[in-house]
Amino acid sequence: ANEEVDAVGELILRSIESQGMSTLFTLIQGLETIEPAKQRQSTVASLKSFITHFHPEQEKLYSLDNRQECSNLMRSLCNTTPKGVRWRDDRSWILAEDIKFAANESESTVVTGVVRGRGMKADRLVQLGDWG
Repeated sequence: ANEEVDAVGELILRSIESQGMSTLFTLIQGLETIEPAKQRQSTVASLKSFITHFHPEQEKLYSLDNRQECSNLMRSLCNTTPKGVRWRDDRSWILAEDIKFAANESESTVVTGVVRGRGMKADRLVQLGDWG
């Protein structure tokens, strides 16, 4: 590829981020194909800067082209305990199982599911993404 992160890659990152990222491992593939070889380090630095914008705790980028890096990645995967998703722990949210949309103005839309995170109060307003 001629660019480090294309529009589809950025869309995927933003989608995952909106779902809540817990523990993250960033992988680089095709680093060996970057010419000249001196530019590889600047590419890695640029990618690290890009990913820390989305996930500031990210410390290391693993290259899939390097056997030692793959071994280090596997070791990290086996030894790391997943962190919780902070915004989910601090707020109540619902894992929707069914939605019945209102047929007309006099009816209500009904969302049923399981409440996760903090408890939800029945007399509070609820925000449905993109609907208000």
